Amino acid sequence: MALATGLYFWWSKPVARYPRRRLPKAVPRERQESDNYPALMNLNRGYFHQDWDIISGDPDEVVAAFREENPPQHVQNVISDIKRFLDVYGQGDDAALTSAFERVFTPEVDFYNMKGRTTREGLKKVIEILSNLPKT
Repeated sequence: MALATGLYFWWSKPVARYPRRRLPKAVPRERQESDNYPALMNLNRGYFHQDWDIISGDPDEVVAAFREENPPQHVQNVISDIKRFLDVYGQGDDAALTSAFERVFTPEVDFYNMKGRTTREGLKKVIEILSNLPKT
């Protein structure tokens, strides 16, 4: 019995040789607006997903948990992303800011509007919570 050598399998039938198929080159993903705010996207998707209330039912406590679980540089990156987002989209009224946030980040939870806050107030509250150093 011939083993899988050359052009034959173990059952000794010839195998036709076909040219190798080349895999198509990976098509780069289209750049999205959220790519300009990667740290804020991480907070949004990583902490305010469908099960966000497992961490806490209070969105402020979830942001505080993010602050305590991440290195200070990453927390600063989120603050910078929020400030840049507000600089770019925060010039108009709050409805336009809310629309822009939902378009850019497609959030599962509108944590920025909880507790009766406007989007602008909610994002500024996130900056406030992240700016407070965790107690050691």
